[in-house]
Amino acid sequence: MRWRCFQDDMTRGPSSTLDTLKFEASLGAYLKLNLMTYYMEHQYAFAKHPKIGPAHGSLTAEELAALVRFVKPLHLDILGNQQSFGHFGRILPDFGVATTNIRHFVRDGVKHGALGMLNTDWEDDGEALNAVKWHADAWAAECAWNAAAPPPEAFHRRVGAVLFGEENDPFGQAVALLSQTHRMPSMDRMLNRRFWQRDFVPTRPTAAVQAASSNLLAVVRPALEHLGGCRREARCNRAVLDAIEFGARRMEWIGERMRDGLDAAHRYQEAFNLAAPRPHSSPTNHPSHLASQTPAAAVDSLLADVEQTIRRNRDTVKRLGRQFERLWLSENRPYALDWTLGRYTNAVREYDGWLNQLADRPVRAFLLGANHAPREVLAQLDAVGSSARKRLVLIVPGVLRKGAEAPVHVYLNLPAEPAQHFVTFAGRLETDVAETMNRLQATLDLKRPVAVRLHAMQAR
Repeated sequence: MRWRCFQDDMTRGPSSTLDTLKFEASLGAYLKLNLMTYYMEHQYAFAKHPKIGPAHGSLTAEELAALVRFVKPLHLDILGNQQSFGHFGRILPDFGVATTNIRHFVRDGVKHGALGMLNTDWEDDGEALNAVKWHADAWAAECAWNAAAPPPEAFHRRVGAVLFGEENDPFGQAVALLSQTHRMPSMDRMLNRRFWQRDFVPTRPTAAVQAASSNLLAVVRPALEHLGGCRREARCNRAVLDAIEFGARRMEWIGERMRDGLDAAHRYQEAFNLAAPRPHSSPTNHPSHLASQTPAAAVDSLLADVEQTIRRNRDTVKRLGRQFERLWLSENRPYALDWTLGRYTNAVREYDGWLNQLADRPVRAFLLGANHAPREVLAQLDAVGSSARKRLVLIVPGVLRKGAEAPVHVYLNLPAEPAQHFVTFAGRLETDVAETMNRLQATLDLKRPVAVRLHAMQAR
């Protein structure tokens, strides 16, 4: 075909630097593409309307002129482009659909006498990276040069050598695997919004979560191994490989997040069941790995596992955010970077909130009895609205009749079950609530005031 064109989407977020545009022009010319355009809406420094183009995110006339001069010896032309359309963004391109569509469109264009082909990419949601497009652009160059005749399988065996100088074909194998993820159930076509789903806390049946996680990891992890093989063999264009590997890591975290969230939920439920009040003579039925521990120690062990799982996922999303920032700034101006970094920050904060809830176990309570040793009962400090106040909740087993006493030992910041030094709270149900709570607060030596509500079951 006479014209073999590719595009850089520079609106709705990514705003390529002049150096990035020069790199794209060089690599495009290397792939025998001969026309380059850019999708641009408002990110241009208009001399007569300076308020339209965003600061730190607009191309200048001087930069575009410099680009035109740069590409002349590359036998490549620049096609000006300013428009206002939109599409969806994905974690990584749907390599399989792109391969089929490009091949068929070029085939039909040649059949009907088209002068050329323009291959476009769309970075709609503000978090796409430019470099992930080069597999599709290389395929478009192949099809436009050869009238869509070459089979995709042969291209995939060669594309890694063309883009990176690899000796074998690990890149093509990685692409074949990653293409499968877009059609997996519950993966929402691998749109970026799937990455941001809040599914660490399970909302679907266990079997469904396990299947979705396992199926995704079974594809993405081998793909990452192939990308690692490509990296070891790569001689050039490592920045392109960095961006594609980053997308695969995001996919991997979706699977790990679902798996870890399910595991954390199950362990938390085990801890709750162990801590739940039961008749003193009832067997504990600990899981086998907790059988040798006391109930309190078993609960602490389970909650420590939950804390470790939450922290691992918190650290992963924070690390991914830092990688995104580095990759973005290697291609683009700072404009719009904060759009996506804010989402990473909010995700980290959500995990921090869960960690704070786990760490905020400052209260433990033990019910006294004449015929048995002190028995731990459920106790919890809940936040009250958006203030720093907290509410103490105790759940005492059995029925408390009017006028009966429920002596409970309450402890703050207690790491292990106490042996002595009990701080006792005993209040009659008919006692004025405010007076009872004032005595409790003074006894507990709290650092800040708390709002407390006493819950008890009464016989009718």
